[in-house]
Amino acid sequence: MKSFLPLLFASAAMAVAQTPGSINQDDNVSSAFAPTIPEDPIAYFAGLREALSDRHEKGSAVKGYLQTVCKLSNEDAVLALKYLIDNLADGESFQDKNDRFQAICCIRDYPCEEAYAFLERLLTDINEPERRTAAYSLARLSLSNPDCLTRLQAIADVIPTENWARQEVYRTISTHLQYEAQPSSQQVPLVRFLLERASVDTQLFDMLDEILCREVPKWRASPQRAENAAKMIRKHPDDARLVSFFETVRTNALEAARATVPTERRDSASPPVSTNRVSEAGAPASPNGNAAVSDPWAGLLDDLPEKKPWTPPPGYEPPF
Repeated sequence: MKSFLPLLFASAAMAVAQTPGSINQDDNVSSAFAPTIPEDPIAYFAGLREALSDRHEKGSAVKGYLQTVCKLSNEDAVLALKYLIDNLADGESFQDKNDRFQAICCIRDYPCEEAYAFLERLLTDINEPERRTAAYSLARLSLSNPDCLTRLQAIADVIPTENWARQEVYRTISTHLQYEAQPSSQQVPLVRFLLERASVDTQLFDMLDEILCREVPKWRASPQRAENAAKMIRKHPDDARLVSFFETVRTNALEAARATVPTERRDSASPPVSTNRVSEAGAPASPNGNAAVSDPWAGLLDDLPEKKPWTPPPGYEPPF
């Protein structure tokens, strides 16, 4: 990285010195731009492409250029990346496409409203070839930001499942829960996001249930899981795949709950294991039939497992 910084300084100086007339067409920069100034995102185009040429540490190289060399705020860094991403949208070469892909991945490193709004724009553009990459970056941006997670929940249903865009959101959160060391307080918002999605997603319900069975110890035998399955069947009776899946889930949840009862109780004349049915609104029903005001996921989130640091095996490379 040290040997790389002088090149970045030189690139930054060159970019600022250039005028639109001196930039040739091969640079993919519009010649209609006004004369460049440091605050103009065109000034960082050449330096960003230089940083993205780093063979192994593209994210670090970009951050070193934008924050260490250029001293940009998160907002201005996003504007510089956005300019490059937009101007490479029609690039046909492998380098253009790869630089654009990597730049979208880098957006996650600059948390701000501009980053979220830009990634959301990419996600909702039906002609955007990197919607999955935008979904990954948006999910990463939301991992430790409750406000972003709430916004992600609001748009989750419009994120497409083709080309793995919505799947990438769930996979990114799942991977973070599975492999990143974190206290329970940081796990709870992410698990709650998945629980809420499990109650409404009619396309990736199997993926969500699998993640929850792994990450939430009580989910597999919980009354919430059994009732959620029953509710999904009631609401979507014409979806054969969904009905078949949730019939199995409901049966498994009730059997798992029964298996947790001591043998002497199961063999006695005591009533069957209660499913503690959850109301249509999602809140546990009280004994008199009125929905309680308590959390519908109460009891599932109070003992999430503490995660230990995960050490990547030799040669491991992250997917992005």
